[in-house]
Amino acid sequence: VIHKSVSGYFGDVSYTRNELTEAEKQYNTLVNTNSGGTLQDADILYNLGNTFYRLGEQEKETPKKVQLWTESVGSYTKSLSIRTYQMTEENLAFVKEKLSKEQEKQKKEEEEKKKQDEQKTGSGSEKQPDQK
Repeated sequence: VIHKSVSGYFGDVSYTRNELTEAEKQYNTLVNTNSGGTLQDADILYNLGNTFYRLGEQEKETPKKVQLWTESVGSYTKSLSIRTYQMTEENLAFVKEKLSKEQEKQKKEEEEKKKQDEQKTGSGSEKQPDQK
């Protein structure tokens, strides 16, 4: 569910067409040019949070997914600082839960990669031959 706003119209259209990168660009432009603190800003930040979440869902690489979902959490949080809205609170809780699981996955992937790297190079304590 996106909130309709006049100045967010192009972002809204892009979002509904599943052109999420374009929607993110449009919403960010509005966030950066608006004065902040209005109900309209809360709607734009809410929509931006939704957009970042959906971009993250499409992302295959865990670090990028974590980054996008972190952006989503930030947008929802900023929206809630302007206006308390149940849907925003629910989305924030949902994305935080998904983000937490994805961060755990990322940590495990990094640990596994580190183990593999150590196995390939050894412990590093072996004496390396001198090069001339």
